[in-house]
Amino acid sequence: MLTNLQLIDRDHAVAVGEFGMLFASQDGGANWQLAGTLPDEFYPHASYFRSPEEGWVGGLNGFIYHTTDAGQSWQRQSTPSSAPIFGFLASDNGLFAVGDHSSVLQLAGEQWQTLPTPDAPVYLRAITADSAQRLIVAGGRGLLLTLDTAPSATPAVATTTD
Repeated sequence: MLTNLQLIDRDHAVAVGEFGMLFASQDGGANWQLAGTLPDEFYPHASYFRSPEEGWVGGLNGFIYHTTDAGQSWQRQSTPSSAPIFGFLASDNGLFAVGDHSSVLQLAGEQWQTLPTPDAPVYLRAITADSAQRLIVAGGRGLLLTLDTAPSATPAVATTTD
């Protein structure tokens, strides 16, 4: 099963899936080729490619892998969490990942750091930015978070109503 698909530009697209599969298209999705594989124990849920060569893939065990050669090789980047990763967002303020246990991570150099969130046993799957400093994150049980990525900020929780 394929778990994530991204059109990088007009010509280049990638898809990741079960058993560490990585497919790439160089003609806007008309044709696909196996482009590489991720480590065998890795089950990817989310990916983000900055270019056809450079990308990140996050998965079930909280691992995040990084490639700079279009998926021919992968380096595991350290994360402070074992919570599954379900989504990525690239914004003016950096690269972010969201996952289970209300986890929001930000890439700082080659290390992922945890952003403060309420301690809630819910997964986060959707993330967007409304400015260079503010993220909006959504997930299970109708949880909506607004996160100011400034170092001294605290998260604001908005609950949904029926």
